[in-house]
Amino acid sequence: MTVINPRSWIGLGEFIMEHPVGSVITVVVIYISFRLFRFWGRFYYEWYKSKKLITLKVILPRGDSKIDQDKRTEKDFREKIAIMEQLFRALWEVRNLNFGQMIHFWFFRHIIMSFEMVLEKNQLMFYVVTQPSLASIVEKQVTSYYPNAEVTPEDTPDVCPKGSALMGYHMTFSIDFYYTIICYTEMQDDPLNGIANVLSKLGEDEKAAVQVVLTPSFSNKWAYKARQFASKRFKGEKAKWGSGVPIIGPLLGLIGGVAKAASTDAPGASSGDSYVRMLQPEEELYKRMGEKAGMNFYHASIRILAS
Repeated sequence: MTVINPRSWIGLGEFIMEHPVGSVITVVVIYISFRLFRFWGRFYYEWYKSKKLITLKVILPRGDSKIDQDKRTEKDFREKIAIMEQLFRALWEVRNLNFGQMIHFWFFRHIIMSFEMVLEKNQLMFYVVTQPSLASIVEKQVTSYYPNAEVTPEDTPDVCPKGSALMGYHMTFSIDFYYTIICYTEMQDDPLNGIANVLSKLGEDEKAAVQVVLTPSFSNKWAYKARQFASKRFKGEKAKWGSGVPIIGPLLGLIGGVAKAASTDAPGASSGDSYVRMLQPEEELYKRMGEKAGMNFYHASIRILAS
């Protein structure tokens, strides 16, 4: 075979030595072409598959009376939200259901699970939108964690009917992904109440929707970077110049690591890998960053629509 033929590699090496500039340009063109093909290929594949998504309406019975709701404690709403957290962890496993699913997800990165709240005629409804191959799995997981839930196929209301104007917002983070956002375990009130109160102010002829579109993370490269970032901050180290450059950054880190290893001191020393005291809130922040890096995460996109 040509791949394992030594003469082929020798000839390739001679060609590169004779045409160094042309070889570099060829490699760069091939790399850029592959990246463009992968980006636009995934884009058009998502656009094509978006026409075949399945919508499931989720209805939960009101099991509490008005008196019971008034007596509800902070611990109660955290326990209910924790159930949804377990559901997200279970659905994360759909990324590797079988070998074919793994290969498909590796190339296309196509796994869609959208959890949506839609307000129409002052009624707040919940939907789950996903691809046909995962509809049965999502339905079973929802009913396993919420046994009283009724899941039925039903299209979502048209948020932007003909003749109306649609306004949408796409939420993004203004800080690096290393940092954490406020978790429900640290909140004093149910966050859903605030969203529901805002939506309840809309008029009869107004519609709104909140979409949380989730795709399981493919690799944990970001988790390694987050752990490294939190560990350095915990030791009082700052990001060095050039650390974010793909090739120069690792080289500088290697040189710095060798120099540091040669002069590492015991905890409490004035130089080297010394122990650093910091304020309690700052220390808790870096601890939460480390805990975040140890979790299974999604690529999430949050959209707010109103008409």
